[in-house]
Amino acid sequence: MAAADTIQGWGRDVRRFADDWPARGAELVDEAILARLRADSGDGSLSHDRRGGRATTRIIKASGSADVVAAGNRGVWGILEGGTRPHTVTAAKGRTLRTPYGPRREVRVSGVRGRHTFTEGAARGLDLAAKDAEAQWARVGA
Repeated sequence: MAAADTIQGWGRDVRRFADDWPARGAELVDEAILARLRADSGDGSLSHDRRGGRATTRIIKASGSADVVAAGNRGVWGILEGGTRPHTVTAAKGRTLRTPYGPRREVRVSGVRGRHTFTEGAARGLDLAAKDAEAQWARVGA
């Protein structure tokens, strides 16, 4: 009877691990992405973006799985991930752009290199999640 109880206990632990751990792993990945986002942009926004909006993440949990997705301002994510090329910003007809040097009809903007914020943050988070999964699995049945 003791052997059967032990096997049933292991089965419960394995089932609990399969149900609970993906959400924990996603939280670790999310934390790593957000840490990278804070390092690259401070608060998830771009300093000269007058329209506002911040980049953030969202965890989508399902039974036995979880995903971390980019949320918030997708334009900010695009610039942080891939950068921009040099370009010219032109004001609408009859308008001017506000600049530190006074109103201008058009402004030449230098490009910004991509920082790969989401992909590198996710890679770091996946490494942390793998280590955590090994540690949690070692406790199954213990």
